[in-house]
Amino acid sequence: MSRPDTSHRSPSPPPQNPLSCKERGQGVRLPVLLAALGVMLLTCVPYLIASLPGFAGPGQHFQGLLWGVDDGNVYRSYIRQHASGHFFAFNQYSTEPQNPHFVNLLFLGMGLVCRLTGASSVLVYHLFRVAGGVILLYLIYLLAAEIGLGRRGRWAAFLLASFSSGLGWVIYRGVTEGTISPATGTRLAPLDVAFGWVAMPEAVTFLSLLTNALFVTGLALMAAIVLWGLRAAREPGWHATLITGALLLLLGNVHSYDVVVLYALLGVLFLARAFTRTLPWPQALARYAVLGLMGLPTLAWQYYVQSVDAIWAAKYLIPKTSPPLSGYLLGYGLPLLVAVIGAVLAVHHRRAFSASEPDQPRLPSALLPVVWLVLGFALVYAPLNFQRKLAEGLHLPLCLLAALALEQLSRRLTASSYRAVFALFLVVALPSNLYYVADGLAHARVNNLDLAPVNYPPAYLTTDEMAALRWLGANTSRQDVVLSSVYTGNHVPPSAPCRVVAGHWDETVHFGKYLALTQRFYAPLTPPEVRRYTLTQSGANLIVYGPQERLLQRLLTALDPGGMRTADLTENLPELRPAFHQGEVTIYRVQGAVVPPVG
Repeated sequence: MSRPDTSHRSPSPPPQNPLSCKERGQGVRLPVLLAALGVMLLTCVPYLIASLPGFAGPGQHFQGLLWGVDDGNVYRSYIRQHASGHFFAFNQYSTEPQNPHFVNLLFLGMGLVCRLTGASSVLVYHLFRVAGGVILLYLIYLLAAEIGLGRRGRWAAFLLASFSSGLGWVIYRGVTEGTISPATGTRLAPLDVAFGWVAMPEAVTFLSLLTNALFVTGLALMAAIVLWGLRAAREPGWHATLITGALLLLLGNVHSYDVVVLYALLGVLFLARAFTRTLPWPQALARYAVLGLMGLPTLAWQYYVQSVDAIWAAKYLIPKTSPPLSGYLLGYGLPLLVAVIGAVLAVHHRRAFSASEPDQPRLPSALLPVVWLVLGFALVYAPLNFQRKLAEGLHLPLCLLAALALEQLSRRLTASSYRAVFALFLVVALPSNLYYVADGLAHARVNNLDLAPVNYPPAYLTTDEMAALRWLGANTSRQDVVLSSVYTGNHVPPSAPCRVVAGHWDETVHFGKYLALTQRFYAPLTPPEVRRYTLTQSGANLIVYGPQERLLQRLLTALDPGGMRTADLTENLPELRPAFHQGEVTIYRVQGAVVPPVG
């Protein structure tokens, strides 16, 4: 039986009822939650591969992080501090004076779980990543329903958020094969995959699900705020408004940057409801004022932290600029193109609705992701030093609008034809994610040795290095300062309460200064008297000398990484006394050292 010809009809507006009565029951929750869990288990596969014995060579032990090792270790340092009973966390990657008042409720929660269960910080971090991912994907399904998408549209939004990315893989492959010059690739800088430029996992949902529990939690809170914000602008009573405000309060603490987009988006939403007489002006203004004021305390606290702690103020002043526009256009690729079509359809639905019911003008919820997308693209180029951070969550409205367009397409196709078209769509939108995973595993196989020139830490440590970290954990306090290579320095704070001279490009305030100081100390050709003066400048009372420090020495002398040229750190430096030694690692204590106070 042939399908009726519907080509002459205008696309029907999406239904305004979020979920049918049947779907509101338990039936819809289980399939979506199981699918979300399946996606998150899939993101665990690369970590299991990296954990295989011998993957990076004999004697190498995977530390649990494949991507963003440097940032992940910073998070783990906070978790360890909270697990040790500290409420406020201090910056262990800086020896500059500080006045610790920083607390992130997400890491505080992780620390409490570590303290109660005895589980490692990296295990708890991944458990939160997986749990947060399941919640995020479930919220995306609910949000798709809230803006009026049907069952096909909801699942399309779910799958697009789970797996889609852009066309960065085309540039990546072109550079690796030599058909595109590295300079051109760097200039285009697609955000979904990196080769000589910087990828932005916070801007693509799959990459966030794969790599970062903080990003996943921030995205889940963003989705929940938009979901409940829509309800606050539609439903009677204050229940939804108060929930939205509470979520804003939490997001302001967990990932403060994200509230910038949401305050603007919710403001537009309530103004639109008032202008279209869906909500009386006094109610619209009152509800926005209440939820807005509820979210302010955590933002005020963040401002206070920066005002009383120069370390945090200096860190926030470091520019985090967006890539060129080509980075976003290529990084979102085909889903962005289809989302533009979805935006046109959403605007068309609004006009059709107003024409059919001129006496009761309303703003269909499907317009919300249009506003979200426009605001998002505007704010990532706003004159703010953290504009790159505002790209987080931009992929969500993009997926919702693309799903709207695909759902409208499904009305013109048979079920089998639509499935084939959607599968083809995903095939085109998926490769960048696969390249990102493959690239991360390729770096891990050589223990990030190819990234050592840009001061990226290793993903694996030897048995001796792990023993040294345990010794530091048991024998140091907040007052101790460790001098090591930046590679080792990044791994120390998750395991020990001491500070490091240099360990992170952002967290180590005046990183260039302390990196140069570290390199001067370990350089094989540095005279003993200069090494002693450099040691005094560092303020360190503990010196690490192990495989990563020997690697640094070889890099500094421009020798092959497999070479053997190193330096005797104790030559003419009698104040260095061995405090720990196992295999390839020695930790020296500096006799008579005076370390800088925490503050």
